[in-house]
Order: sequence, then structure tokens, then C-alpha cells
Amino acid sequence: MLSALLLALGTMVAYPFEMDAIVDLAGARNVGTYYGLYNTMAGIGIAVGNLAVGAALDATAGAPALTWIGLAGVDICCAVALRVTGPGEASPVPEKELAQARS
Repeated sequence: MLSALLLALGTMVAYPFEMDAIVDLAGARNVGTYYGLYNTMAGIGIAVGNLAVGAALDATAGAPALTWIGLAGVDICCAVALRVTGPGEASPVPEKELAQARS
């Protein structure tokens, strides 16, 4: 129950930022298409991730901790990548253009 609660809280915190990032990346162009691409890629990532983790757990049946150590390593790499790129670095739309599109 605690894990499900933490997952729900994390989703509630992150979701608005994800959706805002999609709008920023789209600028004033085809926002719905960007949302569709995001949801498609997220669905593929979820399916592939679940299959990969299941295969890793099967492959390391004698030592399941190896799978969890590998997953923690992926998390650490993602956190470092986010820290290095910083906020707003991924936006290909110049700020001037974004301001014009929003007004």
C-alpha cells in the first residue's frame, strides 16, 4: 500500500511538469501531435521496460538483487543526466517565440 501511495503522489507531482514541458517543446505548433507522440512513446517504454525487467528477473533467478542493482544504476544515470542538463535546456523553441505564441 505504501508503494502504491508513493507512486500516486509522485505521479501527481510530476504530471503537470510533464504536460507543461510538452507544450513548451511544441511552441505554438501542433500541440496535440506532441501529446500523441508523448503518449505513444510512454506506452512503448512501459511495455518494453516491463518485458526487460521480467526477463532480467528470470535471468538472475539465483540472485534477484542484481536486477534491482541494475535498475538503481539506471535511476542514478537518469538523475545525473537531469542534473547536468538543468531545467529548460531541452526546449528547442526560443523564449521570444514562446512569449509571442502565448500572447
